[in-house]
Amino acid sequence: MKLPPPRRWLAPLLGLLVLALLRPLRVTSEDMLPSLRPGDWVLWLPYPPWRAPQQGDVVLLSDPGDPERLVLRRLVAPSLSSLVVTAPGLEVQGQAWRWREMHRGPDGVLYSEQDGWLVQRADRPFSEPPRALSAPEGQWLVLADKRDGPPDSRQWGGVDPETFKGRVWLRMGPSDPWRGALTLGQGDGPWLPPSKLEPPPTGPSSASP
Repeated sequence: MKLPPPRRWLAPLLGLLVLALLRPLRVTSEDMLPSLRPGDWVLWLPYPPWRAPQQGDVVLLSDPGDPERLVLRRLVAPSLSSLVVTAPGLEVQGQAWRWREMHRGPDGVLYSEQDGWLVQRADRPFSEPPRALSAPEGQWLVLADKRDGPPDSRQWGGVDPETFKGRVWLRMGPSDPWRGALTLGQGDGPWLPPSKLEPPPTGPSSASP
């Protein structure tokens, strides 16, 4: 019996292997709002030898304050780099990250960060002074997407990659104006201004008959 060319079955085989290795996790906290909401499911996978952690990755890691607890956080600043947490933006290695306000609502203000994901802050005047952090050698600085409240490197300092269980590869959950039912990777952007939540104009057309 003649077998099909390897390229015709190798890709599906690798795809099935990756799906078999992906591990499900149900999101139970609001720490990563608005990217991940309570009730969402994520599929995560340990980092393979050929893929190192990268800025923007959402990782599952052991809480440095409670190693028995697992949390989701976003990788922001790698080993030996500097991070300045301003309001509302960030500076990494002296370079300001791209951000813009997208929407104001009862849950706070949504900002696009690096045109790739959203972060949430409380709707109040920015009064806190900038905070400068530095990543120790071999460690990462991580932040929660919900920037008010959840602990992250502002309290923990640098985080050892040995505590990373893996990277989020897929999110599944109800869609909303900012994200689809499935998200592959770390975010849903980029988004086009103005806010998608603004309703379209209504009423009679102003065009002349």
